[in-house]
Amino acid sequence: MFRVADIRRRTSMSPSLTAQLYTWGPRRTAEGEAIPVLVQDLPLNYCDRMMLLPVVVEHTVDERSPLYGHTRSSLAESGAEVVVTYEGTSDVGGRFVVRRSY
Repeated sequence: MFRVADIRRRTSMSPSLTAQLYTWGPRRTAEGEAIPVLVQDLPLNYCDRMMLLPVVVEHTVDERSPLYGHTRSSLAESGAEVVVTYEGTSDVGGRFVVRRSY
């Protein structure tokens, strides 16, 4: 879970939040081709069409989650990184994109 806030205290219109899990490591396809990075979507639980900030956003770790079965050490070994992207339109009409890596 993480918190999204805007220090300007404005309302965001048409908000969009996404999160992806990046893991690094030598993976091989059935043909033997090396794949250096795997990117998997992390579905988020939030419902706020106006994104009246601050808001707490969650990802449920269950059998469908890419995080399921991982431990802190297994994530560290794979160089795991969660990238969260927040896009929207400010109340004065400007489009913005904010990205944060964990």
